[in-house]
Amino acid sequence: MVEEFPNKENERMSYNSFADLVKSEIQGEDFDIQIEKRDSQIAFFAPHGGKIEPGTTEIVHYLAGNEYSFYSFVGKKGSNNFLMHISSNSFDEPQALELAKSVDRVITIHGMKGNDVEKITLGGLDKELILKVKQQLLNVDFPVEIADADSTLKGVSIENICNKGNSGKGLQIEISRMLRQKLVSNEIDLERFRRAIMNSIQ
Repeated sequence: MVEEFPNKENERMSYNSFADLVKSEIQGEDFDIQIEKRDSQIAFFAPHGGKIEPGTTEIVHYLAGNEYSFYSFVGKKGSNNFLMHISSNSFDEPQALELAKSVDRVITIHGMKGNDVEKITLGGLDKELILKVKQQLLNVDFPVEIADADSTLKGVSIENICNKGNSGKGLQIEISRMLRQKLVSNEIDLERFRRAIMNSIQ
């Protein structure tokens, strides 16, 4: 279960790289890394999991199931977890990069603001997959949009962890706080979400 949904605006500025982070944060105490490599060419990532963007780790585990590879950087501090939010364009944790290079496509799950709205925003360089996922989510009544060209959520940098798979293009899924809370507390809704993603990638 998700323990807390903190407001990012109340947290301190985050680290610029993993090397910067480990100068102050201790693995096993402040953060964990959960990773599983399976015989698949798709990997689901939650680079800001645990208490950083709550709910994203749980969603990634559910999407991956027993079939797909997954990765989650899990913040577990008592407070100030957002300090460990390395931006997607700078996310360079070595195990994450290694897993990304071993698959064709990376799909990342992120949390975005939205305490009072259910919303999903899609980004990344895999334009074909973005359109498929949008349609499948709409088919099961999820509120979804594609990030505008000037949006900070568009995920089109080649340095973005979602675009680090061998294809050079991936998918970034941003989910509002309200909808993440709903998904992790209601398996019926979470399964509805998973099925939409599975219908898009299979």
